[in-house]
Amino acid sequence: MFKSKWLNVNGLKIHYLEEGKGKPLILLHGGGRKISGEKEWKPNINHFSKYYRVIVPDLPGFGLSDKPRVNYSFEYLSSHFFEFMEFLNFKKVILMGHSLGGSIAVYYSVKKPEKVEKLVLVNTAGFGKEISLPGRVLLEIFSLLARLEKDHVFPSIMRHGEVNLIKYLPGLKVPTLIVWGNHDPYLPLKHASRAKKLLKNSRLKVFKGCSHAPQIEKPLEFNKTVLKFLLNGK
Repeated sequence: MFKSKWLNVNGLKIHYLEEGKGKPLILLHGGGRKISGEKEWKPNINHFSKYYRVIVPDLPGFGLSDKPRVNYSFEYLSSHFFEFMEFLNFKKVILMGHSLGGSIAVYYSVKKPEKVEKLVLVNTAGFGKEISLPGRVLLEIFSLLARLEKDHVFPSIMRHGEVNLIKYLPGLKVPTLIVWGNHDPYLPLKHASRAKKLLKNSRLKVFKGCSHAPQIEKPLEFNKTVLKFLLNGK
């Protein structure tokens, strides 16, 4: 069973889960409403911990970590993740990120390529501005619900969390697996195709009949696909 741990990062209490031994595998959750590392990666942690030392942080504003009243911009969340990684002081890691977490994983890999052995990007934000109409409607509903619940984090991310990663992709050489659900209501499949074209050392796996979170919707197939890439590079 995974252990619950804490770090003080720039004055904030940051919660994370840890399980397993071996190479560090960092799992980064997305920016959804009421999300946490445990909720987002629960079907996957035990599987990967058989092969890796799995670390699953709650970013500031999420899960059990502190939730200060700030603008939750991409820069703010990324800087805290960078500091979190400095505290852990791993020589080299594998990064796996979903949605917003994938964006942060890309940015970290761009800035610290010597620290990242492999990269797994799951329905990652930042590969295009196009959001489908159903996705826009859903995000408006979720933002309204968050405000009614006095949750300042999700509306702030909707206002300040946008990022464009396209300019970074051609220079990123880290071996990368792109995983995408073909029925994602927010981030269309063409975002994945665009990233695959720009990331020269990458491969793309599309999960059919899957929406925004294949790691939750099809965990057995997801775990098998990702593990094969991590162990064999295929």
